[in-house]
Amino acid sequence: MKRKKALALFYAAMVSSSFAYAQEATLKVKVEDQTGLEKELPIEIKKNVPATETTVKKEEIQTRAGAGSVNIFKAVELTPSVNVQTDDAYGLSGGSIRIRGFDNTQIGVTIDDMPLNDSGNFALYPHEYADVENLETVTITRGSVNKRSPFYTEIGGAIKVRTAPPKSKFTNTLGLKFGSYNFKRAFYRLDTGYLFGNKSLPKIFFSYSHTEADKWKGPGGAPQYRDHYTLGIAQTIGILDYEFYYDRNVQLNYFYRPFTYTETKDGSVFRSRDYTNKLIPGNTANNALYYEFYQNPYTNQQYRAI
Repeated sequence: MKRKKALALFYAAMVSSSFAYAQEATLKVKVEDQTGLEKELPIEIKKNVPATETTVKKEEIQTRAGAGSVNIFKAVELTPSVNVQTDDAYGLSGGSIRIRGFDNTQIGVTIDDMPLNDSGNFALYPHEYADVENLETVTITRGSVNKRSPFYTEIGGAIKVRTAPPKSKFTNTLGLKFGSYNFKRAFYRLDTGYLFGNKSLPKIFFSYSHTEADKWKGPGGAPQYRDHYTLGIAQTIGILDYEFYYDRNVQLNYFYRPFTYTETKDGSVFRSRDYTNKLIPGNTANNALYYEFYQNPYTNQQYRAI
């Protein structure tokens, strides 16, 4: 009797599970067509190349770079496998980057296919090269790069910056930004469009920006000033297309005072310890820390044609 009851329970369980399976099999799932959505995304992941490559588009570059708008590393810091550190929140004082653990001396960077790494120590100065408002795309390649790439230090990957070419129509662009630590930035770009409306003639743009901000601690600016000029010319002559760009960056930065090993153990002095703004006549020892002795003026120029 017990055996018959057990068999009955077994058959009942089989029938109920079959019924449940049949019920689940009849559920309908609506799948929306995503065709064409990729064109709207601000980031493009290349799927047809044998490398891990990501392209950040113009709209996303503006968002990621933040108010500073001068640091190309800030424009890619949220990309997977990329780690960016900057000396200040705006990225005005430069910074460093790592891709899959390789530092910026092992990463090749170009703007319009022109290498930017320092020829002496392979260093990068991401706040000097461009105004991000003038950039069209920034492409990151992780790992090994194409053997035809114009790099001499790219074992960790590459960053390729592309300037937005002159527009076909007359356009004025003006941007003003203000922020904490007396941050001020003005950007202006003028696109002529095709000269005289003739497509056989060049189209040209010129831009200028001025940026300044105080250091987040201590006297001096970072930058005290940064004036950046860009000129772009593009023209089609028969089957020949050419683009020419010129960038000039004039900047003055004040350094932060480095810490000794003993000072690093006392976190209370971290925000207050810096160079002094007091110059004491005849006191050579104290004057050695006067902040005006620790400034870094420089001018950077680039000419490139593609």
